[in-house]
Amino acid sequence: EFLHAIAKALGKMSLRSANVDRVEFEIVRCLEWLRTDRSDRKLAAVLVLRELAKCAPTAFYSKTHNVNVQHHAATAAGSSGGGGGLATMAGLGGTNEFLDNILPCLRDPQPIVRVCAADALAECLKILMERQRGSMTAPLCTLYANMMEGLEYHGSGDGQGAGNAVDDN
Repeated sequence: EFLHAIAKALGKMSLRSANVDRVEFEIVRCLEWLRTDRSDRKLAAVLVLRELAKCAPTAFYSKTHNVNVQHHAATAAGSSGGGGGLATMAGLGGTNEFLDNILPCLRDPQPIVRVCAADALAECLKILMERQRGSMTAPLCTLYANMMEGLEYHGSGDGQGAGNAVDDN
């Protein structure tokens, strides 16, 4: 509950425009903590990222969304016509650092980390669907496939996990 309160306080702090630098710093730090092996850091990271995604969606999106400039430049150069470059680049989407690093948290041995990571993922997907509706099909399909793989992995072992619900078709 202490970590929840801290995360909520950081979320409320992010509502003030004077705190933009601090918010961006926290997002970057939390994205780094998602890549650690420590469950306590992963828990803190997903709690804070969820609150920042709720309260500062623009900062969250700008710090997690990476545009693949080389890929976009090659695609734009390869397309015919002079004015199509920006439209082509906007449609490609790039990657999302949060989505790239959330899967290990969803498979963490600690149930509280998994639940909080799922909540953070839901907030992130809300933002992405609002901002990139047309270019989200491939990342969502990849995310779905990875999630199903994780469910099968956890369900095939000792009977724990949600994989058993998948096998009951």
